[in-house]
Amino acid sequence: MDGIPETEYYQVTGFRAHTHGMQMYDDKPLISALTSDRSAEMRPLGPDSYLELVLGILPSGASYVLMSSEQMLAFTRRYQQRHPRSRPWLAGDFLSLSPIRFDSAAALSRKLATYKQRAGKKSELDTSPANRGYVRAEVGVSRRRGDFEHQRLLNSLLKRIITPEKFGLMRPHWTDAVRVISFGFTTWDKDHRPKSERLKEPKLLDIGWTEVMLPGYLETNMITSETVHLALKSPVKNGEPALFKYGESKLNLDRAELASRLQALFKHDAQKSGVPLVVLVHNETLACAVLTSLGIDITSYASGIEGLLVRGNKQVTAPTQITKSPGSLTFTHRVRPLATDGGLALDRPSALRMLDLLSLSVTIPHVRSPS
Repeated sequence: MDGIPETEYYQVTGFRAHTHGMQMYDDKPLISALTSDRSAEMRPLGPDSYLELVLGILPSGASYVLMSSEQMLAFTRRYQQRHPRSRPWLAGDFLSLSPIRFDSAAALSRKLATYKQRAGKKSELDTSPANRGYVRAEVGVSRRRGDFEHQRLLNSLLKRIITPEKFGLMRPHWTDAVRVISFGFTTWDKDHRPKSERLKEPKLLDIGWTEVMLPGYLETNMITSETVHLALKSPVKNGEPALFKYGESKLNLDRAELASRLQALFKHDAQKSGVPLVVLVHNETLACAVLTSLGIDITSYASGIEGLLVRGNKQVTAPTQITKSPGSLTFTHRVRPLATDGGLALDRPSALRMLDLLSLSVTIPHVRSPS
């Protein structure tokens, strides 16, 4: 790929798949060919590693298993198949593009089986078990699927186990250092005020955080920079507090002292340091209210990490009209640039990111065969 991000992707089986035009009359020979292919395009970590394809999440929340244009070109040449003639998916069509890995033919077969269309009358919609629930899905549901895949991408980039260009990304400059703060807090659970009041003035009991630098944290047996627990003075006594075993703990602080500690923690200049700051929280809305009440300016933070993953912006040739001629398809083309979707430079304030763990209970798609 020579450092140029991919812009075109081809769907592997399912609703109107590009592989339907190949001389493979069902999924079995396709699955066999894919899983027996030991090339660098299919197994980037070596011939004995897993098969790595691309998982695309559409704005509707629907997902498809894809091959990059480099993979499809190598595959059709190797197996003497006709290159798909229908318009490829473009990188900008998807909320996210991320790795999906298979360690056996059985694992790939099970995944692709979820894209089979419901038997009976043909539909203009995808009726597969994998996607029929997303035809009329709420926007928030699809956005959460994309957010989760962005975090998987971040993890793989920091571990240096993927080529970013394969997933339509520019190679980021920050993979040697990302500051991460996992921030937690406790508020009164019996606070019956209206929600607007609870968010304006949260009744806070205590806060805590763990700070790490990535990828160093992953390379040093999970050694954290610091772990801190701070509790406010409370007029209510509820027995002796449990012993905090994981780092510094201070009790009975006044609000000003607690706020001062937190403000020092969140002092971060992404422009000067070139290091993004990612804050992990549970319940982003309430977390923002707590941080604001303690004097933290959150206006420069953006939700999610999509903006750190800069998409490519090269020109692509895309078909705009297809007309049928005897025995062939004739394409009328026009050249158009792909929009840089969600690309953010590190010197912008939005290199400060906030991730809400409340909405991310999704299964990681590394598909394994039964043991």
